[in-house]
Amino acid sequence: MKKITLFAVMFAILIFSYIIFDNVVQGMTSAIDTESNEYITVEIPSGSTTNDISEILVQHGLIRNNFVFKYMSKKLDYEGRYQAGTYMLGYSMTMTDIMSIMYKGSTSDEKTLRITIPEGYTIVQIAEVFQSSGLMDVDTFLYEAENGVFSYDFMNELPKGPNRLEGFLFPDTYEVYKNATPHEVINKMLSRFDELFLDEYYDRAQELGYSIKDMITLASIIEREALFDNERIIVSSVFHNRLNIDMALQSCATVQYILGEVKPNLSIADTQIESPYNTYIYKGLPPGPIASPGLESIKAALYPAETQYMYFMAKGDGSHAFAVSYDEFLRYKKQYR
Repeated sequence: MKKITLFAVMFAILIFSYIIFDNVVQGMTSAIDTESNEYITVEIPSGSTTNDISEILVQHGLIRNNFVFKYMSKKLDYEGRYQAGTYMLGYSMTMTDIMSIMYKGSTSDEKTLRITIPEGYTIVQIAEVFQSSGLMDVDTFLYEAENGVFSYDFMNELPKGPNRLEGFLFPDTYEVYKNATPHEVINKMLSRFDELFLDEYYDRAQELGYSIKDMITLASIIEREALFDNERIIVSSVFHNRLNIDMALQSCATVQYILGEVKPNLSIADTQIESPYNTYIYKGLPPGPIASPGLESIKAALYPAETQYMYFMAKGDGSHAFAVSYDEFLRYKKQYR
């Protein structure tokens, strides 16, 4: 009986140890940077062993550990079955994603790339994503954005100029041909916006007394101000309440757009910069959007919560405290700064 009990304990320890080991290994296979949009070209020479490949991937910063790569290769029966070639790999890919691509031989000769444009990106940042993916350079993208001819109803509201498409290149994940032209890429993004901006949204904007460009401008400010979806309609209510009484929006996000950087705290000098985008100086909406808003921010701009809030204060954890009076706002300011 004692022998059976000892065996059971040892077996349990062995199983428990394996579970812990496997969990650690699984954690080591996660993506290096899930937010990254950067892709790099990786050459796997003919005759490369699994160990050779793991060292190449570690050197490029695409995986964390040689041993884990070799362990997972055996576990998934990929050992010695990877195909040589030139691969386009990204830091947002998991180790097993990369292994699967090289096992299948899906090299850079494949016709498409999956490109993700995060919500809240400016048109320049979007251009930089496509450049880092090797599709086109920033200047070529921006030139087409300024000068290309696109046939959508909302285009009639957009004035000519370098920022005319700011806010209308919808943030999403796109399957893009590697030989796609800037016009094709931009048209795909505008088409996605046109698909998601429903007829009822046009009617709602008109009901509120605003143009589509106005609503996307407001949505872009909400996108940059609110981190959490459940706060977007409340932030929107603050801006609507201010617009309704001709009170300056005083949005830090619009000043950050002028600066071209996100500063945790604006200086007095920052808020005094002479620019039509400076909502501390000029009342009403700025001349145009300051980023590409996601669908939740667009809906928040069109359908704000009904509140009496006139102010909000960042708490430091991504959420906000909302205030009806300036005195209440000052108390929050003292509390959270």
